[in-house]
Amino acid sequence: MTLLASEFRTLRRHLNQTAGRIARQQITGKVHPGSQDLKARTIRLELGIDAKGKPILSPPVRWQEPAAGSFRVHSVPADNEQMVLTSPSGSVGTASLAVRATYDNDTSPPSQSAGEGVLRVGSSRIVMKDGEMTISADHLKLISDHIDTQGEKITHNDKNIGDTHEHTEVKKGADLTGPPAG
Repeated sequence: MTLLASEFRTLRRHLNQTAGRIARQQITGKVHPGSQDLKARTIRLELGIDAKGKPILSPPVRWQEPAAGSFRVHSVPADNEQMVLTSPSGSVGTASLAVRATYDNDTSPPSQSAGEGVLRVGSSRIVMKDGEMTISADHLKLISDHIDTQGEKITHNDKNIGDTHEHTEVKKGADLTGPPAG
């Protein structure tokens, strides 16, 4: 074997290794059901299927949160959520990170409207539109030492309970009044 042929083989081997690393920089997968480790904040992704039909799993990798600074968001990836395993060096390791991908058949978007933003966990939803916000949940709890509402109107079951509300069945003295008037 000549020196030139040996160099070509070496270059070809390095080129194949480099192509493999580039291909492994971003791999799409789905969160393996039950793999979420909240203490370590890691998940395992299903990256493919082996010859026996079993999932090929990533090692435990950290997931990216939407915000982790002064504003913090806690959002655990769901079973079967589509994610992208990013590995800057092309080798899965400590620098690898699972990044949320997009909606698919397993995880549908919480809205189809271009004019609203929606946050949803289970049946609880916050829907934001231009000039309007709706919070819906089976149980809503506000905890504060002081709650201040400002605006022209506050209602409960379509009845005014704001600073201009009136009561029915008003009596003098220590008697209780009726409910707020409509």
